[in-house]
Amino acid sequence: MTTLVTGGSGFIGTNLVGLLRLQSDPVISLDVRPPQDPAHAVDFETLDVLDRAALDGVIARFAPDVVYHLAARTDLQGITVGAYRVNVDGTRNLVDSLEAAQFTGRLVMVSSMLVCRNGYEPEHPTDYRPDTPYGESKVVAEQVVRASALDWVICRPTSIWGPWFAAPYRDFFDSVRAGRYVHPGRHDVVKAFGFVDNVVRQLVSAAGEAAPSSTHYLSDPHEYSVRAFADQVAQASGRQLRTVPVPLLRLVGLGGDVAKRLGLMEAPALTSFRLRNMLTSSRFDMTEIDELVTRRFGPERIDLAAAVTATMRWLDEQEGR
Repeated sequence: MTTLVTGGSGFIGTNLVGLLRLQSDPVISLDVRPPQDPAHAVDFETLDVLDRAALDGVIARFAPDVVYHLAARTDLQGITVGAYRVNVDGTRNLVDSLEAAQFTGRLVMVSSMLVCRNGYEPEHPTDYRPDTPYGESKVVAEQVVRASALDWVICRPTSIWGPWFAAPYRDFFDSVRAGRYVHPGRHDVVKAFGFVDNVVRQLVSAAGEAAPSSTHYLSDPHEYSVRAFADQVAQASGRQLRTVPVPLLRLVGLGGDVAKRLGLMEAPALTSFRLRNMLTSSRFDMTEIDELVTRRFGPERIDLAAAVTATMRWLDEQEGR
């Protein structure tokens, strides 16, 4: 069975390719950037999903059985949906290319929980409530996939972290390790966090076990709060957490809003939008995807303590410690 992974050099893509490489079947990683993990170079080809002709050529050459579509712009800095062409046009190119090739395998489209605003629990898979251009772009990408004749599954990662990550959770780890992190008062919200090793197992399980035309959130099946997460990282770093009253953080967030609006800072450390997200809980029902993972990989999961330990080890390796 041959597998293609678009966006294979990204955070989740790198971890997914790493898991797929442990299997005996061929895996081809496609991205505009070279692999982050040098070991993946032998399975890598440069490809831009905005290049339809290149997509046609790769699909014809490899005749994949499974395609994981992770290629995307994932930051929240874009002002309009048009800034996220790779999300919309790239997905449309891939779907069109697969249909033209009469692809009969499974497409796993990796979307985002931000097709709904943070804290909103949708009543059904197409109950969309985005509040950012990025989220809107993922809504359109999902609609492209849903309108196709392909065998597809849509997966929506939540707040994912772990080895090979970048902003925002790499920044979170770095700030806790450096003693800069401050927790917002006595707030202790529960977030839909997902350690990336657990999440890529969910992706592989969705590809092999999920019902056609189904939608799944990706998150750890065990809930933990922001405070518990920060405490675990602080403990592993030999640090003590500090707290700051929420009203003071609101003032800092307003300052970040002004700095961004005036063009003084492109991405302030704190804005009202980011603080609101920090103070908003998010929960999703993980029962179905967890059952699929158990069916494919067994009942073991990586818990918070082990996940933080693995991530700290990776950070130390990256920093040459």
